Amino acid sequence: MTIRFKILLACFALVAITGSLGIFAWLQERELGALATGIYDNAVVGVSYAQKAHTDFVRLASDASIGNPVSRHAMEPVLEELDVARERAITPVGRAFARQIRADIAGLGAPNGAVNLNARLERLDAELGDLAAKFTADSFIYRVKTDRAITRTTFWTKVAVGAAILFALICAFLLEEAIVPPIRRAVTIASSVAAGELNNEIRAGKGRSETTRLLGALAEMQHSVAESVKRAEAVRISEAARMAAEYDSDAAHRANKAKSEFLATMSHELRTPLNAILGFSELIHAQMLGPLPAAYAGYAGDIHTSGRHLLDLINDILDLSKLEAGKFEIHDEAVDLKAVLSDCLLLMRGQAEKSLLVLIEQFAPHVPLIRADGRHMKQIALNLLSNAIKFTPRGGEVTVALHASRTGLVEFAITDSGIGMTPAEIEVALMPFGQIDSKIARRHQGTGLGLSITRALVEMHGGKLRLESEPGVGTTVSVAIPVARAASATQAAA
Repeated sequence: MTIRFKILLACFALVAITGSLGIFAWLQERELGALATGIYDNAVVGVSYAQKAHTDFVRLASDASIGNPVSRHAMEPVLEELDVARERAITPVGRAFARQIRADIAGLGAPNGAVNLNARLERLDAELGDLAAKFTADSFIYRVKTDRAITRTTFWTKVAVGAAILFALICAFLLEEAIVPPIRRAVTIASSVAAGELNNEIRAGKGRSETTRLLGALAEMQHSVAESVKRAEAVRISEAARMAAEYDSDAAHRANKAKSEFLATMSHELRTPLNAILGFSELIHAQMLGPLPAAYAGYAGDIHTSGRHLLDLINDILDLSKLEAGKFEIHDEAVDLKAVLSDCLLLMRGQAEKSLLVLIEQFAPHVPLIRADGRHMKQIALNLLSNAIKFTPRGGEVTVALHASRTGLVEFAITDSGIGMTPAEIEVALMPFGQIDSKIARRHQGTGLGLSITRALVEMHGGKLRLESEPGVGTTVSVAIPVARAASATQAAA
């Protein structure tokens, strides 16, 4: 129960008690007013007119006793006075009694009124006396009722006022017990937290009252402050280690950058002698300058094959170094991906036929040109197509699909029916120098840079490379390139 609800409940109870007291006083006031009216208005007037009617009737009876006739005119004042007395009667019995006496007096003027007139006059005289006594007794009874009502009203008013005061004191005490101790406890805890004591035992209790939520918030605050202090301490402790390792990290970064720049700069120096080795070994293997022993010709072919493999490895390493050094340049031009993929299929068809693989084309009829580097697009397609052929067993198939999406992208996908990869192997394959440990992979040479370089080239063009694979089913590599790239070549390289 919230404090607000408690206060509202106490106010409602006080209003109810005060309202009940007011209604009771109002009802008693009405009753007292009615009693006062009955006593000081009806009762007094009724007694007065009953006594006056008796007096006038005695005068009328005296005149009748000396032989004067009882006329209607002589009875009129007595009848009027009895009418007033009957109207001011405060009890039904008194009212009926006054009505009966009036009827009897009115009957005195009848033709047979002279018979037993004296007896009737005496009887009416006695009845009028009784009527006056009756009205006097009724007024006394109502006076007693008025005194009792006043006493009762005074008593219950005192009781109600006392109950209201007692209830107000109880409500004040309960509210004080519900509010002050938790707030005092909260102040103590807040002072302890401010002083650095973060191990205070805070019992918030159950419920949804403001004090419960206040203590709960203090507990959370103390926990947060303690966690902040722990984190600050951990940061302070690790700051020295971080500063100590910062120089080493910076030195390693400079060394790595120097390595990348060195390899990128040495591209010409590494490729020139290797091209000479490839050229002369091919010349010797073809016996262009004259016949050679078969063994020498075979050696020359081996030298040429090994040199070609070494050149491919150097090219991959140099490409990766250029990418890391930010020196890889993109020359934008309008590129027809359909023509690029067709050329790559033509180049790789001989290698596929040696492995008894089937190459399948699935090109959409209308594919827009893209803004990209044509040489890099061809490198991307050749890398992916070469991997698909390399890791597909004999008799399998490789599918190359090309289409344009509604989101301004041109997408091509290369799907093979090869060995496939697990999700963990996909992560390894996308890392630089990552190679999958499988029987087919071990039968082929390579540095494991093809996929990582391909993904970097795709991302430099603002595209995205997605690789989906399942062991024993095959692999699908999808490349999505925007038709018009928003970034410039320099920004993409950066």
